[in-house]
Amino acid sequence: MEYTFAFILKEETMSKLKEILFEAIKSARMSGVLQKLYLRTAENKDQAVYFLSVSNVPSKPELSEGFIDYMAIVENIDEDAQELVSRLLKSNATIVTRTDDIDPAIFVEKLPILITLDKSKNEAEVIAYILNGITKMLSLKKESVIKIIRSVIKEDNTELIEAYKMVSRK
Repeated sequence: MEYTFAFILKEETMSKLKEILFEAIKSARMSGVLQKLYLRTAENKDQAVYFLSVSNVPSKPELSEGFIDYMAIVENIDEDAQELVSRLLKSNATIVTRTDDIDPAIFVEKLPILITLDKSKNEAEVIAYILNGITKMLSLKKESVIKIIRSVIKEDNTELIEAYKMVSRK
């Protein structure tokens, strides 16, 4: 079993998500490799894109067309970057994004499953949606994921745990 996930998120959001994801991968008895690459946007800005490859056997991910199974885009990116990223998606891949962050027409030929979150969703709710999708793919139970979140977030902040419980009910 092998999956590749891509994330276009703020760095602080990704750092929180990364810790939880690696614990989830370990719990699923798999291994993962995270790479951070930059896309140059039309405005000559560098946009960070994180690629996480998960498999039963440790391996280094190679960028090629049609290798991303799941993508989370929670930052506004220009059309050129969207077209580049769309080429990396597998057919029927899942895309999680906020309303108006991407142009769905660019991704239409890949026939993705598009999950659109309201702009009013806070960071914890966005992370919860992403975690829910990925942990389902890794076949982890809800209770296991909640234990992982509690172990990684050692503070009394239960906002992410509550958001995950709400998302995973659906």
